[in-house]
Amino acid sequence: MKKSVPSRLHSFHFPRFSFFFLFFFPFCSLGRVVSTRYNPNPSPNSLSLSLFLGRRIFVPFPIPYIFLILYFIFAPLSVVSSTPRQRKRIQFSQGFHLSYFHDPNFALIFSEFSIPPRMRTAMTCAQTLNNPLSSTNPHLLPHKPDPIQLTQEEMKRVAAYRAADMVASDMVVGLGTGSTAAHFIDRLAELMHKGSLKDIIGIPTSLKTEAHAIKAGIPLSTLKSHPIVDISIDGADEVDPQFNLVKGRGGSLFREKMIEGASRKFVVIVDETKMVACLGGSGLSVPVEIVPFSWKYTLSKIEKLFKDETGFSARLRVDQEKPFETDNGNYIIEMFFEKGVSGDLNEVSDRLLRLTGVIEHGMFLDMATNVVVAKTDGSVIILNK
Repeated sequence: MKKSVPSRLHSFHFPRFSFFFLFFFPFCSLGRVVSTRYNPNPSPNSLSLSLFLGRRIFVPFPIPYIFLILYFIFAPLSVVSSTPRQRKRIQFSQGFHLSYFHDPNFALIFSEFSIPPRMRTAMTCAQTLNNPLSSTNPHLLPHKPDPIQLTQEEMKRVAAYRAADMVASDMVVGLGTGSTAAHFIDRLAELMHKGSLKDIIGIPTSLKTEAHAIKAGIPLSTLKSHPIVDISIDGADEVDPQFNLVKGRGGSLFREKMIEGASRKFVVIVDETKMVACLGGSGLSVPVEIVPFSWKYTLSKIEKLFKDETGFSARLRVDQEKPFETDNGNYIIEMFFEKGVSGDLNEVSDRLLRLTGVIEHGMFLDMATNVVVAKTDGSVIILNK
């Protein structure tokens, strides 16, 4: 029966006293050995070791190396495959094994092998070149962390920080809206304060982003003063394989589309959960910005337009039992598709925009040039059009 690896201190057992001489002394010469009794004044050219029997043994320093050579000549051994914790086991024919981890901080770690208790002389020991075993060192054995699993918020931050590396000094930067874009703004401000980026001008896509950028110390301007934007960086609610996006669930889609449409480069930052096969396929809404006047009439026209779509529904977005208003004072209609938007997206876009009362919709078609995708394992993929 195999035994689990102890979490802190391992026991090394010897079936015969003779193997103690053949194996353990060479390792004593490498570092400190802790036993139940300790000789405070050993000879400078000898090693001292006390067994449970209370006897004290002195061995001249070169002798361990002689035993080490003899032992590895006559003792067959086999290497057992690594476990998930990257532990390799060297098993000896005499009935014990040495387990070790690939860790630069720890030279040797001993673990026990299943031998009947009556056949072994037990001695507790552990050895490390850097940290001697003691009561003040409870974490002697290295801890192997589990694989990285980032939360969604952490993935957003990873993607935003990577996108910030695409910004260069003297750029006019479109500042997106939303939780992912907020991480980018924080990182951009940090790089500016460190001096890594200079003479940056931001163009905010919403009043919320404007307030955030001002607080972060980023100089701002408008499309009127800077009609050409070097790069815009923003999040997205959905991204399909053709880089078409759904954006604007936060209500800033009209300003976002204007500023990002005026950009030489539009970089989208998302976590991997935002990648979809088709727009609307996540089951979340596709927003449409409409004028408040006669909004029910506009809603009925939208419902009629998609009456042949299976499972389609539309509703007015409300906030605290009142119609949600955008920065431009308009309303938002939320469209839901059971299986995603079907048909040609450009045709669907044109049909929506031809409806009286519709100002803009949240489908950003053929606009993104790069997509930065953060994954749960912490890696980042950059997709280029």
